[in-house]
Amino acid sequence: MPSVYAEHDVLLELAEANAGGVTLTDAHAFGLPVVATDTGGVRSIVADGVSGILIDRTKNLELQVRTALEELSDSAFYQNMVNGSNERHRSLLNWDTWALETTRLCKDIFRG
Repeated sequence: MPSVYAEHDVLLELAEANAGGVTLTDAHAFGLPVVATDTGGVRSIVADGVSGILIDRTKNLELQVRTALEELSDSAFYQNMVNGSNERHRSLLNWDTWALETTRLCKDIFRG
């Protein structure tokens, strides 16, 4: 999959439900801005307006996607999203951060 991410500029994920988010975190690892429906835990991965654009499935889906992709066609806006995506991965969406947070949580529970 790394070659697929490396060949693209944005991840478009318009799921009606999302419980995993692996493609979203992988996209961030490759600096790809994400356009995704705001469902399930997506908001915990994609920072709306920072690392991607969240779409409201209850509103005009086609119009929102078109608008999001038009916004991303602006090079300055796109670069800000790439930077946000990279930063989100570096600071939150990686295994090292997960391990540190899980370890901290376990220590807190067992000290409790």
